[in-house]
Amino acid sequence: MVPSNEYWALGNTPFERQKTYKDLFERGPDKAFGERLMGCVKRGWPIAEKKFLESIGVEAERIAPQRGRGRPRKTATENPL
Repeated sequence: MVPSNEYWALGNTPFERQKTYKDLFERGPDKAFGERLMGCVKRGWPIAEKKFLESIGVEAERIAPQRGRGRPRKTATENPL
């Protein structure tokens, strides 16, 4: 395994990289990303770039629409027992 460029950009020494990484977690994601992440988590949707979703066989446009809360209502033709 090879560390990514983003990892090396965190600092020149292991101590600098560790401090920068820690600061990133303390600061947290920006508001827009946080809202997008929570929306995807709540709906069970993957959060990824469209290109990646297509490469694993998920059609980004066909992600299930948001459903209402609770159990689906029974129709009149269903047997109650």
